Amino acid sequence: KAQAIAKPFVRLVPLSEHDTKPRYFIYCGLVFQPLSYDYIDSSECPSNPKLGALFHSGQQTDDKLEIILLSHTLSDKVNIGYEHISNAPIKSVNGKTVRDLKGLVDLIEGAASEEEPFLQITTDDGHIIIVPSLKNKDSVVANKRILSRYKVSCDRCLDG
Repeated sequence: KAQAIAKPFVRLVPLSEHDTKPRYFIYCGLVFQPLSYDYIDSSECPSNPKLGALFHSGQQTDDKLEIILLSHTLSDKVNIGYEHISNAPIKSVNGKTVRDLKGLVDLIEGAASEEEPFLQITTDDGHIIIVPSLKNKDSVVANKRILSRYKVSCDRCLDG
């Protein structure tokens, strides 16, 4: 007899979350955050069939625990040309798959130890974003400048 083991359906995009701070990470003015029902329902996210489909049928896998979006860009000379990319699911950093928000941070911060002067961030729809890595002093200066200009007190909130 063949046996099938049923795994529970674990949503890739969580339902509405109350009493939690939004999770985010800002790097070189690129604002990353997990996709959630609250984000889809907000005025920040125009109707997007792909995001809606992920909400309704997306299921967690070992390689993908949540969808991380480049929600928008805080304009600066370090990210010129990428301002038009918004609400874009992130596929990879330097060719390595993004599993969740902490994984994205680890990939970005880990690139400095790999002696990479630039990061290549790829979206699900094929946009390629090139920004300096932490190995490149331009990123450190840009991060401080951007956070100050936009009056953001911290570059990340990883726990909601």
